[in-house]
Amino acid sequence: MKSGRWLLVLLFLFLLNENQLFAQRKSGIIDDHDKANLTMASKKNPFYTIIYEAVTTGRKGSLIKAYRDTAFKKVISPEEIIKIGSGEETFQIYPDPTNPDVFYDTTVFVPFNPEKISRYLVIYDINTKPEEPPIKIVAIAPLIDNWVANVKLNEQIIFWVKFEDLAEVAGKEIFNSPENPGGQLTFKDFFEKNLFFMRDYDPTIIIYR
Repeated sequence: MKSGRWLLVLLFLFLLNENQLFAQRKSGIIDDHDKANLTMASKKNPFYTIIYEAVTTGRKGSLIKAYRDTAFKKVISPEEIIKIGSGEETFQIYPDPTNPDVFYDTTVFVPFNPEKISRYLVIYDINTKPEEPPIKIVAIAPLIDNWVANVKLNEQIIFWVKFEDLAEVAGKEIFNSPENPGGQLTFKDFFEKNLFFMRDYDPTIIIYR
């Protein structure tokens, strides 16, 4: 009986120690305008296209789940995501070119262009294991600007993805950079090896969905 109790105590201490390794969960901003992150906006294989297609149409045979918040319980569908940031445009149709007084209005759907994504809100853990990179990405959310009368008010989260899910796609996507001349590294490596630059997160400028 005593040996069984000691095993339980040791198991508890082990789990407690493991939890403490990632006890410092934080948030940050990755901006693809920063020099270290320019590869994310490379026209050859931009990250904004990868993450957007991964949750809307599928990428490299994989369609991953997107979530509304960091509880990761409420899934947001591809159809709902596509509507975010999209809009409508109305223009006039003249059926008779000889009679400019006769026309009718028509409205078309204008889909969201993922090229508008340049910043990402990330949740990460501080890793205290000396043999591993200091930052472990947990989840990523692309951001979209909110504008009113040509004035940027704030940013809005489009969706959240777990990095463990995104890694399935990111591990198949080579990033283009002088630091990756042989094309050996993927976007999964880019995040796991902490090759990015991250800024502090300012909660006053971002709207949670």
